[in-house]
Amino acid sequence: MLHIKLFLMGTVFDTGTEGIFMHIAIMYYLHYTLVITVVQGWLALAQDPVLSQTFAEAFSPVRVRPSLNNPVQSLCIGEQCKEIKTSKILKYYGRLFNTQEEINGKLRDWDKLHRQKYAKSFISAVCRLQSFKSIKICRKLRRKSDSDMCCPTIRYFHKNSTLVNTNNELKVLVQLTNIDKYQFIPHGQCISTGACSGQFGRCETEIITIPLLVVDFQSSLYCTFDMFDIPAYCSCKSI
Repeated sequence: MLHIKLFLMGTVFDTGTEGIFMHIAIMYYLHYTLVITVVQGWLALAQDPVLSQTFAEAFSPVRVRPSLNNPVQSLCIGEQCKEIKTSKILKYYGRLFNTQEEINGKLRDWDKLHRQKYAKSFISAVCRLQSFKSIKICRKLRRKSDSDMCCPTIRYFHKNSTLVNTNNELKVLVQLTNIDKYQFIPHGQCISTGACSGQFGRCETEIITIPLLVVDFQSSLYCTFDMFDIPAYCSCKSI
């Protein structure tokens, strides 16, 4: 008698020719039942708005790479929301926005320029100070700081989504997250006392005021400029 191996629902059956038609019939029946179940599920999904919305959210392409194919984004604070058209922002304010790669390039260029102009003389002078005998600290100053003799400063950037303005009001910054471009906010921080040390001086962070583009929830305009206080650089102060 001829024996044939059949794969049915992950299980191997060894059957003779007299039972092969029965197993084929079972396979077709299971296939038919599966199709009917899927169709019924889709019909129920279409008739139930809650299930339909949940399904759409679960399978929506929310993790696609941002691009200009998403020309509008909604920016909100609390219950206030406003739709921002990327194309208009780029048309009128495009130079305010940079990608992370562009900002990193600008920082590298700035650091390279300062190291070439000032780092050698700066290190030779500052590292002779009693407070900078550590080679590790000297190397950090050379790599990271602006080579200021009195109070060296390091520069870095933030890309805040919100920020408190000079009137102590929380504002939503315009950030083009749908195309990975941002208003990068420059910051400065003291990393040492430099030559400004001892009983007559100390290094403190100075604040500057800069304009940033924010969402305008109060008018028909997309956005407006507001003023913000930012820590900018390190300065030697008498004590």
